[in-house]
Order: sequence, then C-alpha cells, then structure tokens
Amino acid sequence: MNTMNSITKLFTLVLAALLLSSFAFAALSVTLSLSDSSIAEGDSTTLTATISGSDSSVTAELSTDGFLDNSLTTSPAAIDGVSTQVVGTVSNTTSKSWVIQGNAYGIYALLVTVSGDSSSTTGSTTLIVNTPANITLQDSECDSDVNLEGGDTYSISYILRNTGETSTTIVGEPIHTGCSFDISTTGATSEYEVSLASGQTKTVVYQFTADASSNDSECDIEIVLTGANNPEDFTCEGLTIAGTGSGDGDGDGDGDGGSGGGGSSMPTLSTTTPLETTLEKDEKEEFSFKGATHSVTINVIDFTNKTATITIASTPSTYTLAEGEFAKKDLDGDGTYDVKVTLEQVISASSVKLSLLQISEAIATGPTDEENVLDETDDGTGETSAGEAGKDGSEGAGTTDTGKTGTTDEKEETAKNNNWLYVLIVVIIVLLAVFAYSLANKPKQKQAQVKKK
Repeated sequence: MNTMNSITKLFTLVLAALLLSSFAFAALSVTLSLSDSSIAEGDSTTLTATISGSDSSVTAELSTDGFLDNSLTTSPAAIDGVSTQVVGTVSNTTSKSWVIQGNAYGIYALLVTVSGDSSSTTGSTTLIVNTPANITLQDSECDSDVNLEGGDTYSISYILRNTGETSTTIVGEPIHTGCSFDISTTGATSEYEVSLASGQTKTVVYQFTADASSNDSECDIEIVLTGANNPEDFTCEGLTIAGTGSGDGDGDGDGDGGSGGGGSSMPTLSTTTPLETTLEKDEKEEFSFKGATHSVTINVIDFTNKTATITIASTPSTYTLAEGEFAKKDLDGDGTYDVKVTLEQVISASSVKLSLLQISEAIATGPTDEENVLDETDDGTGETSAGEAGKDGSEGAGTTDTGKTGTTDEKEETAKNNNWLYVLIVVIIVLLAVFAYSLANKPKQKQAQVKKK
C-alpha cells in the first residue's frame, strides 16, 4: 500500500513539472507592420516587429536581398545582409523596430526571424520603393498681344506632367521687373504651387492685369519652376504698358491730328501743376516741350545720403541733387530756363520721386548759367548766386550749353581782379592823403622862412 502511494506521488510531481514547463515557455509569435509600405526613392519607413509569447535569450533578425547591394539600408546596420537586435527574455509582448531607407526603386521582401531557447518563428512583409517624381514642362504659351494699357489682361499658360511614381508639388513663380500687375491663377494656389500625383498632367494659367504708372513701362515675365527635379524655366518677352500721363489735357489741340496710332502720347509739362513720377535706377521719364521730346533719367541713387544723380536731355546735363533740391535747364537754347526738376524723395536704394514743372525764367549772366541747383527752402525763387551752384561739391551740377564744365575757375579769376581793385583804391587814398598833407603844411613853411629873415 505504501509503495502504491509513493508511485502515485511521483507521478503527480512529474505531471506538475510538465504542466509548469508548458506554462513557462509559451510558443513565440511575431507580427510585422510598416509605417509606410510604399515610399519614394531616397525616403525612409519604419518596420516594427511585435513579439508575443514566453521565452528567454530571444533575438530578432531582419533580412532582405536589398541589404546585400545597399538598395536598402537600415538602422541598426545590417551585416552580411542581416540586421540583428537582442530582445532578451519575453514574458508577454514586446517590440523591436528598424528604420529602413529606400535607395533604389523596386519591390523588396522583408523577413524577420525571432528565436529563443525553446521556440522560434518568422514574419514577412513587402516594401515598395518608387521612382521619384519627375516633372516635365510639356508646353508653354505666351499671349501674343504684348502692348497693354492699364486694366488690360495678359495670359501665360503652361502644362506640367509627372512621369515619376511619387506625388510632388512644384512652384511656378512669375518674376518681372519694371512692370506692375495684379495676378490671378488657375491650376495653382495663390502661392503658385502646383500639386501633381504620379502620372498626372496639369495645365496652369496665369492672368496678369496691367497696372499703369504715369510713364510707359517695359518688362519680361519669367516663370521660374522649382521643386522635384527643377523643370526648365521659360520667359515671355517684350511686354509694354502705356503710361497714364498721355496728352496735355488742356483742350488746346496739342497733339491732335497725329498719326492716329492708337498709343498714348508722352506727357506735356504744366506751368502750374508739377508732373510727379517715381523712377527706378536707369529708368527714364520722357516729356514733350514745344513739340520736341526731352527726358530725365536716374543715373545713381545714394539712399544713405539721400541724393540722386540725374540727367536732363535731349542735350544732356547731369546733376547730383539732395532731397528738396532742384535743377533748371534751358531745353531749346533760347536763354531761358524751361524746366525745373525737383528731387522730392529718395524712396529706397532703387527708386526716387521727382517732380517736373515747366517754367520760363531768364538765365542770369555770369557764372551761374544753367547749373543752378537750389534747395527750395532757401528763398523759393529758383535763382542762385555764384556760390550756390553745384551744392554737391563739384564744379557746378552739370555742364552748360556753352560747353563749360563749371564755375570755380571763373570765381577765382573774379576774386583776383577784386583784390587788385582793392589795392589800387588804397594806393590812391594814400596818395591823396599825402598830397593834402603837403598842401596844408606850405603856409607854415613860408612863415618860418619869414621869421628867420
């Protein structure tokens, strides 16, 4: 009886040990997931292996043919095509991750092997690496009518195609200098962004509504395409916008009976209301005087010192003016100043504001000639003395109609002549004083002679 009880106890202990062993080491399992199973060439994704079960000394190994030729790379790095991570003891659920970069397009099978002391398992998934976006400019078209007036619309259209396997966004920025437009878009955002999916073709249209300034303006419009593979840019050339300062507006018939060419004529100056204009460096404002064309051009802008160098033509004369100073010029050589150009404001390093007024003032004789440059706050008359010409420190603010380059030499010569005149006057006064003194002393000398006798 005792022997039977012992055998029963031993059997019970063995069965219990087997049951404990089965509970302690449950079979391992693994589930794989990719943060993005389809990526573009050069992009990355994260592979996560979720491991369940119970085991010790567990490792997880990621392998793929892509590791062998570096078509794929991963972190932790792969050695001989395998990237290994130590998991350790697993009692319930844990996870390990790899960051995989796609270096060459293709379809790759990813295999994860999980091994422990008592069991092992595998899991697999697929990663697709796509070719990058490839944008081509298939066509572009510029409006044929390049001669615009304020409010007219100019159109530019172009067609883009994405022949790659990845979506992308292209920016088509319109660049223009010298003209002003209001721009609306079709097929692009207000920031000129164009979204293109794989294989998609899209037409983009820009509408440029012209803003006219006081003078005619000319420009080109370049569409600069950036993003993806940076497709080629293109340019629409030779646009002009007619200025608003056309005609003299006084009803006297000036300019009537012209060619009827449909364009706007250049402005005629007024004797009462200055023509105000904003010009950029190297920009020219043309105006009419007695049927002839004249102009003022901005040569140099010094924003720091608030000065600008201008040229008044048709017979060029160059002046350097500070804000508030002006230059006057005889346009037709009749001995009177015909135009007064005032530097109203140096707006920026690239633009200034001028005012032009028609005047009729006799040119003073002497060294002032037409080089007069005067701060209007001095006396407001527009006349200067010889010492006021050329406030910029040069020999006058430009050249004269007679071809002189300034007045400094003439001033020096005048000063020398004045000095000799002063010396001559002093000498004459001294001689007269000596003569008067001698006349006054003659009677005294005679009396002295009589007393001696």
